[in-house]
Amino acid sequence: MNIRKLLTFGRKQFVWLSITFNIVLILLVFIFVLKYETEVYFSEQFYPMEYTTRDTVNFFWPDNNKMALSITFDDARISQIDSGGISILDKYDVKGTFYVSPENLAPHIDDWKRAIENGHEIGNHTTTHPCSVNFGWHRRKTLENYSLTDIYNDINTANKIIAEVLGVQPVSFAYPCGQTFVGMGVNAKSYVPLISSMFESGRLYSSGTVNPVFCDMAQLPAESIDNKSFEEILELIENARKKGQWLILTGHDVGEHNDTGYNLVTSKITLEAICKYASDPTNGIWIDNVHNIASYINDKRDEKPFIYLSEYKKPSGSLYSKLWSVCYISKMKIAYYKYKIGQKIKSL
Repeated sequence: MNIRKLLTFGRKQFVWLSITFNIVLILLVFIFVLKYETEVYFSEQFYPMEYTTRDTVNFFWPDNNKMALSITFDDARISQIDSGGISILDKYDVKGTFYVSPENLAPHIDDWKRAIENGHEIGNHTTTHPCSVNFGWHRRKTLENYSLTDIYNDINTANKIIAEVLGVQPVSFAYPCGQTFVGMGVNAKSYVPLISSMFESGRLYSSGTVNPVFCDMAQLPAESIDNKSFEEILELIENARKKGQWLILTGHDVGEHNDTGYNLVTSKITLEAICKYASDPTNGIWIDNVHNIASYINDKRDEKPFIYLSEYKKPSGSLYSKLWSVCYISKMKIAYYKYKIGQKIKSL
């Protein structure tokens, strides 16, 4: 009798193990197929824009301005909030674009919400800031190890976090380290088409100005403002004004070299001088955030307004992005409340 029970129990265990094994196998096959199908989708779904001749003579900036200028910052670094970066922009009523890294938003969520209320734009800068392995400081989350599916999930997660925490849907994107590829060697692929489908604009981290007539909105060049004097930036402004083009400036920390501890620092003196100069109407500069200028250019080029391609139209797993965003948001809320409690304790 005991042997029969043992055999019966063994058969039941075997059946359950078989069912479990088959479920796991099916899930693995499903994930593999989904990943493959997504890669094929992203590789074949997007096509280069056909070249069209545009009229360079009839493009004019608003209010008879001679050029456009945008000031942008990356990573949502704390110094942008507490070292006077945003307050300098607000002083001159300059609207900037901040490409945020979600993990840096806490504990200053309230400050970022106020920045949005003041007209500043929040852009997407991915969740994990993946760059090339050649940088050395980020060995695991590197673009060489990413696929198009991976980078999509990373970017989509950041969109979800920003929407949940700050209440806005980003339409502008900045490539981490200015790099636009995933994979390596013969398997390397551009994710520029992906950005073109998800955002109104994609900002690079390379020198140059934007030709409003012919530019690719998914690959906008930008000049670094870090570690530069106003005189150096003024040369860039004058060059853009002569050509009637759009100059995008990008920075990281705000302060001076001796009070930040970082290498990429935008001087407060330089930033204020730029805002003061650009705000003077006699200098013929339209200074505004990236979205406002990009949408103006698209309108003048008779292009359709940007419409976000909903994620349900994409085959990649939205569930993955949703779960990942929930995890990040939970961590951010914990950091936020810790900061608030610490502030209250200090005030006692």
